[in-house]
Amino acid sequence: MTDNAVEQPKDDVPPVDQGQVPLPPMDASAQPPAGGAALAVGGANDFAEMSQQYVKELAELGEGLRQRATTVSADAPAVIQSVQQQIEPKARELIDAVADTQGAATAHPRAVTQTFMWSAIMLMASSLAAPLGTNILGPFVGIFLGKAGAALYAYIGIPVAAYYLVRAPASDAEARFTMLGLFAAQGIIVGFMLAYSYLVSCPISALTPLIVAVAYPPILGALGGSKLNTTGAVVGAAVGVNLLLGLLAGFNSFPYFLLSLLYGGVAFAVLQLLHKFGTTPDAQTHVYQLTTVASIVLAHGLVHMLFGSAAPPQKR
Repeated sequence: MTDNAVEQPKDDVPPVDQGQVPLPPMDASAQPPAGGAALAVGGANDFAEMSQQYVKELAELGEGLRQRATTVSADAPAVIQSVQQQIEPKARELIDAVADTQGAATAHPRAVTQTFMWSAIMLMASSLAAPLGTNILGPFVGIFLGKAGAALYAYIGIPVAAYYLVRAPASDAEARFTMLGLFAAQGIIVGFMLAYSYLVSCPISALTPLIVAVAYPPILGALGGSKLNTTGAVVGAAVGVNLLLGLLAGFNSFPYFLLSLLYGGVAFAVLQLLHKFGTTPDAQTHVYQLTTVASIVLAHGLVHMLFGSAAPPQKR
């Protein structure tokens, strides 16, 4: 080859990478892989498999519940008998204590005063909290509890919770203020429940225990310590003051009279229990405070249920 050789021009062809295999041309008639159909078939299989699994698990759960119900029904008579054997002696003791009016008045004045004075404070807190349930917090109580749930919480749930919380308190003050908070909450719930229930008139719930707390020590000293005379005079004073105030204020209605008697009956029963179990100045009175407040609130609710009207009474 000579120096005069002419270099041939090269076409503009892009260089080919020696390690790259050229792709075949795309066939326009080729169809995409059937991925959607495969997913649909897999989903159907998963649904059938899970359905069988869940049906099997529910059947096993039902069989377990059936066996447990059979066991419980077989053991129920023995459990009921055991509970009955534990409760009956205590219930009989309480009934006998309330019914026994013979002998000397043995309730210590400090125990009586402590029981009924703090009961009056708790009832006042409940009464003051009731308008919150009627006017402000009522819608929230209605959302979370409803009427039936509110009744269960107010008349059963809160007293039972208070009973278990004060059985072994760290201190007397802690037990009393725990009950105070619970019965204030009860007042809110009761205010919601009785928002559209009206009585012609009713006595102040805190007045009866307050009168008992004030009247018991002087009456005990004046009547010589007879249980029947002392208890009758103290309860009579409480009922009499309520009726006198109702007469002076023009609250001469049957619900007012009935509630005065019911509140007096609660005071009588608790005083009788204190004659049996509250004979020392350091006697634990939390359960008797709880009994007084819960019973008075329940009596108030029952009278509302029987005699309450949906419209406010007309003023004469």
